[in-house]
Amino acid sequence: MAIGTAWAEGSWVDASWVVGAWDQAVSPPVFSGTIPDISLTESATTTDYDLSTYFTGAVSYAIAPAVESGWTFNTTTGLLTVLPDTVGSFGPYIVTATNTGGSTPSNSFGVAVTAVEIEPQREPVEGGGGWPGHGIYKKKRREKAILQDDEDLMRIIQEALPAILKFLRRD
Repeated sequence: MAIGTAWAEGSWVDASWVVGAWDQAVSPPVFSGTIPDISLTESATTTDYDLSTYFTGAVSYAIAPAVESGWTFNTTTGLLTVLPDTVGSFGPYIVTATNTGGSTPSNSFGVAVTAVEIEPQREPVEGGGGWPGHGIYKKKRREKAILQDDEDLMRIIQEALPAILKFLRRD
């Protein structure tokens, strides 16, 4: 409440009034918790992380340094969208939340993307038989498998299907 002199009905009078909300002090956003490091496996699918949940009272967000190519950070919502299509360690990043009262930074966090690996395939050793459990096999080298879309999956299934059927029909 404020007290002062005001012009009312043609003359100055002593008066009191309530100060509007726009005159009240606003506290900076509050950061709570810890943004954990993010661990992903390499893929062609994006994953969203709502980093606004670690702040209260924020109206906008910033991230530093800038996120990787193919990733996005929404400065209005605090949503980080990661496309883990490149293996590596990224960051550390710091999110800063802001309102009219100021700004508050988060802890630093990183993003790690690891490669997808398939189990080693085995190939028959010459003269050792031809089916699993019926001969001697040696390990093939590990190969990285990345399925870009459903067509890649269908191609792999179609390539493997004859060998699977042949194995199931053996007597």
